[in-house]
This record gives sequence, C-alpha cells and structure tokens, in this order.
Amino acid sequence: MVGNGMPASALSSSQPVGPGKCLKFNGTETLLQDQPVASLLIQYFKRSANIKRIMTAILRAIHGSVVEVIINNDSKSDHLAWLEMMPYSGSVRTILVYSNDLHEIRGYNRIGSLASAELLIMMQDDDVPRDDSRWLSDALNLFHSYPHLGMLGGYRGRMDDGFKKKPNNANDGSKYGAEPHKDRLRVTKYIPFHEPTLNIPFMWIYKVNMGPLMVRQSWFY
Repeated sequence: MVGNGMPASALSSSQPVGPGKCLKFNGTETLLQDQPVASLLIQYFKRSANIKRIMTAILRAIHGSVVEVIINNDSKSDHLAWLEMMPYSGSVRTILVYSNDLHEIRGYNRIGSLASAELLIMMQDDDVPRDDSRWLSDALNLFHSYPHLGMLGGYRGRMDDGFKKKPNNANDGSKYGAEPHKDRLRVTKYIPFHEPTLNIPFMWIYKVNMGPLMVRQSWFY
C-alpha cells in the first residue's frame, strides 16, 4: 500500500478494525446494518478472463461486511459473464452500468456518483486483487488509523528524486510497490517500511498508480 496525504506525525490514530467489522470514517463504527463499507468501481473493457478472478477476490475479502460493486461495462460486452458472477443476495450489491466509449477517468467519475460508501476503490479490469483475503481490511484499517489519509494506492508509487527525465517527461525517481518481478524495467522495489501498529507494508509517497486507487468519497466529490 502507498499513501498520499498528510505526514504520519500529523495524524491521530485509533484502534484498527478487523475483517468484517463495520467502519465509518468520522471516527465511529456505527454504520447502518445495510450500509456498505466500500464501493468498488470497476472500469471494464473486454477482459472477460478477469471477471471471475475479480469477483472471487472480492467475495473472499469481505468477511461478512456489506460492499457495493459498480461496474461500468465500457465495451458493452460479456453481459452474461457478468450476470453469472453477480450475487443477487447477501452482503455484495452489484450494479452493472452501460456507459460505453468513455475515457477511464470519466468512467470513474460517472459510476462514483452512484456509490453510497465513503471508501471508493477504483479498479481497472486488469487490477485483480491479491490472493489473500486481507487486502480490503488492510485498506479499511489504514484509513481508520489515519483520519487525514485521503488517497491510498494499491499497487505502486514513485518519488521524484531522480536526476533524469523519461521520454514522457516524467522523473525517473525511485519506484516502490507490489510485484517487482513483473516490472520489465526492473526498477520497482518492495515497500521498505511497515505501518508500526498494523504491520502492513505502507509508506508516504509523492504519486501513485491510477488503479487500484482508494479515496474517500467526501474528498473526491
């Protein structure tokens, strides 16, 4: 996890929440029974092989909490595949939206306005969550522990501490995050720090990848 926001020394902390425990970001833990703890916003375009993988990872991570999954089917394809993986009852609410041929950012803006949770998790259709079941509770716990944390990156981040410019005019600074072995340029490093109370890999960083990206709805809109 990598975060954007105020430095850790400026933030107050509170007790972490475990899997399945409801969380509200004003410091209380008194959500309505049917209020989702997170809204997952998925921008989808013709990656049918990932539909089952993404939904399975979400179901594995909720631990009885209520979550909301809103999919923008940008390609107007694979309708039946999505229906097969959409729970019709239980703690997952799924909304399938057809607003096609949108840029990714416009897609998140549009379906984010439909979300009812304070935590928004923006995912592209290739952002398959990791195999373990703690990625969602880890994110909830970090937001709970740092009330002024506004944005949390779930993959990689970069510092502008380099001395060169890349062809796209970006700084070639240090890069940290998940799956360094998949970095074709071999420049990504594992996050060198852990949040001391939660023991979760975490660092404060200048900028993060667009997806998966987690933000507070009250700060985003």
